[in-house]
Amino acid sequence: MVQHIHAIRSWLNKPFPFAETPKSKLVTASLFGLFIYLFLAFFQPFGINGITSHKHTYLLGFGGITFAVMMFNFVLLRIFLPSLFDLDRWVVSKHILFSLWNIILIALFNWLYNYKVGEQIAKYHDLPSFLAITAGVGLIPVVFLTLLIERELWIRHNEIAHDVSDRLKKQQYFSESGDSITLVAESLKESLRLSPKQLVCINSEGNYSKVYYCENGKVEERLMRVPLKKVEKQLEEFDTIVRCHRSYIVNLSHIQKISGNARAFKLHISNPELAIPVSRSFPKAMIEKIKVQ
Repeated sequence: MVQHIHAIRSWLNKPFPFAETPKSKLVTASLFGLFIYLFLAFFQPFGINGITSHKHTYLLGFGGITFAVMMFNFVLLRIFLPSLFDLDRWVVSKHILFSLWNIILIALFNWLYNYKVGEQIAKYHDLPSFLAITAGVGLIPVVFLTLLIERELWIRHNEIAHDVSDRLKKQQYFSESGDSITLVAESLKESLRLSPKQLVCINSEGNYSKVYYCENGKVEERLMRVPLKKVEKQLEEFDTIVRCHRSYIVNLSHIQKISGNARAFKLHISNPELAIPVSRSFPKAMIEKIKVQ
């Protein structure tokens, strides 16, 4: 019993992707709206089989409400409550709670729709009944799709991560674009001169950037007053030193392996011991770079 509870808790805390792009939001909301319509039209539960007129037009309304509510929560709710949508900490449990919020809101609008539009078509149901009906119809696909998506993305990202890690073991990357790197602070009074192989990675800390570099066999740190965006401009000619995340620049020659979960990838450096997050577009670009070496 304890093992089952631990397994469920572990699954609930697994990273999970949030629909970020306009296309993914539109597709997700459309599929759920279509599912609701098809489910009601095919199984005809809750007395729907007794409706004799305008049945499919009436049922399309429920699908449209599902689509509209989900688009509102995907787009506007995230604007109104940005602190709730920390995508780097978005996990399965948050996804399920977000889905339950969708269900509650959809149930409310379904009830209003039925009260105003469907009173002459379908049997009237009170709000608690609509909450139960909507939860009964919506919760099953939410849990099923969550399991399916999390598993599928975990497998896909793991396969990519293993492939990239294997390639990294076989190949080394050294920039031939220049003899040295010179990082200059905003004040122009501070600078750091390194060979491309010395630079490990750079981490953004507000208006500062923390530079990790090798010096006499040890990894040193230097905090420089310069935003990461300006550092990136200074490193444009070095094609093996890349911006992998909004907070990190990394030297590909120091990556030991890459790991993946359902949401994204992380680059691992052994010295210093860091797991660096990467943007969603970076792994594909990195794979292409590895393949052409």
